[in-house]
Amino acid sequence: MYSRIKRMKAMKLYSETGSVTEVIRVLGYPTRRTLYNWLEEEGEQDGKASPFRIGGRSERAAHMTDDLRKEALRRCFENGENVGKVAKEIGCSRASIYNWKKKFGE
Repeated sequence: MYSRIKRMKAMKLYSETGSVTEVIRVLGYPTRRTLYNWLEEEGEQDGKASPFRIGGRSERAAHMTDDLRKEALRRCFENGENVGKVAKEIGCSRASIYNWKKKFGE
């Protein structure tokens, strides 16, 4: 469906940004599923399962313990670490961290 050149361009941009969302935003293609498939084929996922893999359990914020959430809040709002970096490190969104802040009243 996509030419080899388009695929190579998308993979190069992914290697530069490390972000599936950014690749799709900048290029306007491919679909998330297609890009994750390409990454898996190229070995770029480093053993991480695609969030689209059927039957696999994703490590989403919903699967995190309250202790892990509170630790992330402490790092961000007491230690002053960058919310985006902490979110990426633990595998959640920035919005999740701000929602936890509301939930736990931190």
